[in-house]
This record gives sequence, C-alpha cells and structure tokens, in this order.
Amino acid sequence: MNNNTQICSSLEELIAYKNNKLSTDKEKLLKEHFSECKLCSDAYDGLCAEPNIGKTIDTINTLKKNILNQSRKNKSNNKKHMLLAAITFSFLISLFFINDKVSNVSVFEKYFEPYPNTFPITRSINEVTNFEKAMIEYEQKNYFESIKLLNIIITADPTDIHARLYAGISNLAINKPNEAISQFNDIVSNSGTDLKNEAKWFLTLAYIKKGELERAKNILNDLQSQQGKYYNKSNLLLKELNTFD
Repeated sequence: MNNNTQICSSLEELIAYKNNKLSTDKEKLLKEHFSECKLCSDAYDGLCAEPNIGKTIDTINTLKKNILNQSRKNKSNNKKHMLLAAITFSFLISLFFINDKVSNVSVFEKYFEPYPNTFPITRSINEVTNFEKAMIEYEQKNYFESIKLLNIIITADPTDIHARLYAGISNLAINKPNEAISQFNDIVSNSGTDLKNEAKWFLTLAYIKKGELERAKNILNDLQSQQGKYYNKSNLLLKELNTFD
C-alpha cells in the first residue's frame, strides 16, 4: 500500500459506508483502499450480499468475545496469544463474509458494464452544462464526482430520468446498491419512459449485488417477456441465477 492509503477497515466503517453514513472524504479514502486491498473489498461485497446483517454482527461479536476471554486465560504468553487471536479474528471475519457470497458477487461483476454515454460533448469545456460535466466525469470513471453533479440536477428536476439512470449506475459502480436501487425504481415507476428497460436491467444487477436473487429473477422474467434488446442477456443471467437454487 502507498503512504496515502488507510489501514484496513473496521466492521463499523464498512457498515457506515454501506448505509451512506461516512463523510465524502472518508468515502473517497475507503474507495481508494478497496482498490488496493482485496480483503476489505471482498469483505464489503460479502457485507452487501448479507441479508441478515444483525445476525452477522452478533456472530462476529461473539467470536471477538470468545477470543478475548481466551487471551485472559493465557497471561503467561499474552502478547503472542493476542497477536495470534488478532490474526485468527481477521481471518474469521473475511471467511464469514466471503464464504457463500462469492457466487453473487462474481455474477454481478460478470454482467455489470456501465451504460455508455449517449450525450457526446460537442462544445468547449467552458460552455458545458452540469449534465455534460457529469458525463465527462462518468466517462473517466470519476463516479463520486459524477454523482455530485447528477444529484444537483435531480434535486432541481426529479423527473430527469437520464440523470437518475447515470446516478444509479455510478452508485452501483462504487458499491452502493441501495442508492442505485432508489434511482432505478424511480425510473421504472415513471410510465412511458424510453429508459425503463435499461433501469430494470441495472436494477436486477443491484439486487444481485445485495444477494436478493428472487427480486432479480422477477425483473428478469419481466424483461424476457418483452422480447426486447435485453432478452438474450436476461435469459442467460436467469439461467445462471437458477443454478444457485
């Protein structure tokens, strides 16, 4: 890791990030850390896919308590035992999150591809609108910046489905499926929009990211029934999800 990268994340930090409770600066630091630390990145993916986070936290706290209790019984070699306990605890946490969650995350990564920018910039950078600025950031994969700009647009005009679509995809790209789901659902509920099927496709992927496979399957069945451009991909993805049963 470089000198600018923070130490590995605590469970509390991962949960706060998942629930959008961290400051913007801390979110950026954590995202940068994910890009360099596969353990924390995989642990967060497992956390997103865990349907019962309360039970998860209780289990981890019980493990921690047991390890600490055991360390008190080994006072003669306490430092060595505490080091071993810390390593064991870290391993158990990562194993707990990653085990049985990899398949969901792997499927998401296989099918997730950011929707292309359909609004090419034709003017100079000094003349572009907020939306065009957002799309410049989006194309460069600066998703935190694109979200900021798109949220300004959505606040001013909640009916802007293009801003909502790209905001949802940007959130999905930075491991924030809940925020993405909110944006996509707003598009799907807006009757008559040309982007409804695009929103449904990415909504499916957001539910897969969270491990909510039945919801994902229901949307895929709907996309299949329409015989549209997402028919083939929906068919392949649905078959893959059915192998998890």
